[in-house]
Amino acid sequence: MDVFHLNDLAIDLVSPDNDIKKLMQTVKPDWEQDKIQIKNLSGGYSCGTYKVRSENEDNDVLIVRVRKLFSDHNIITNPDFENKVVEALSKANIFAKVYAVFKNGYCYQFLDGKPLLNLTVPDENVAIEDYPFKEIAIAMARIHSEKLVGEDFTEETSFEKIKNVLKNDYPNNPDIPQVSELEIELEQLCEVNKKFQQNIVLCHGDTHAGNIIWDKETGATTFVDWEVAHIGYPAYDIAYFFDILDSKVIIPSVQMPTVDPGAVLGIKMQFIRDYLEKWSELQQDVIITDEIVENFHKEIEFFRLIVYINVVVMLGAITAKAAENVSEDLPTTPNEFILSYFKAYQDSKEEILALLDS
Repeated sequence: MDVFHLNDLAIDLVSPDNDIKKLMQTVKPDWEQDKIQIKNLSGGYSCGTYKVRSENEDNDVLIVRVRKLFSDHNIITNPDFENKVVEALSKANIFAKVYAVFKNGYCYQFLDGKPLLNLTVPDENVAIEDYPFKEIAIAMARIHSEKLVGEDFTEETSFEKIKNVLKNDYPNNPDIPQVSELEIELEQLCEVNKKFQQNIVLCHGDTHAGNIIWDKETGATTFVDWEVAHIGYPAYDIAYFFDILDSKVIIPSVQMPTVDPGAVLGIKMQFIRDYLEKWSELQQDVIITDEIVENFHKEIEFFRLIVYINVVVMLGAITAKAAENVSEDLPTTPNEFILSYFKAYQDSKEEILALLDS
């Protein structure tokens, strides 16, 4: 079935029910309007997420994802690009079945399983062996192998985007890192990044545990929430995911169970090998050697620094424009959250840069 493009439909986030029912008239014309049930699942500070079903259809459930924070100013998102991404990945069976894209969101088939977020609350009864690291690695490789029609994969622009947001949108707030300090750090990172020979790929951009749906029964692993998808470096996505293993940032709801520090490196290296082997299979690329795995590991560790700086800059800019929205979705105040990421950057920088020279 083709995806419906409803460019004139914008769902009202204050009173969404009527607009969602209007959407259902197109994607589910057999559903009786008075039998439609809509449940608000929140969705975070950037989007609203709604679970939609009919009383008469127990097994047919849809998700409606509606942008709320960036409708008028796209600090870090490109709504048209996000819609293009979910539609393309749906057709490639990398994402759920997408029924429709509309002016401020999209509608897709509900995914069985749970966010990995629900499995990562510290709990001594949860074994680290139960986590689907290989499935996540393979899912990332499939995403990174997808070539969107009409997109330029010869130039990566995320560094310039961070610089532009830092210059134009980051606040003059004495309680968080200052623009001048961040500019110096970013310039240094840009210089170091020139050492790497990198692929330029489609990136998810927000690969924390809450954006990974895992069906333990089938093993299906799917990334959701694509509002910061971009053309960039694959090491960014992997580094962002690895941060839940490193536990440098104190976010209680997304930490893995306690992991023996000695086991973390082994988990990472196996993840990287699984990722590269799937990438090589999809791209008909080179045979993966230990040297290739080790070099990519160094690149990923370096990109943890990029992740930390990016979060500081983007969250600072977002908070300046929509502090109330952001505050509702964070475990601490926005300033404390920003400072925790900058501290993670400072605590990790020397060790990571030394690793690159080893």
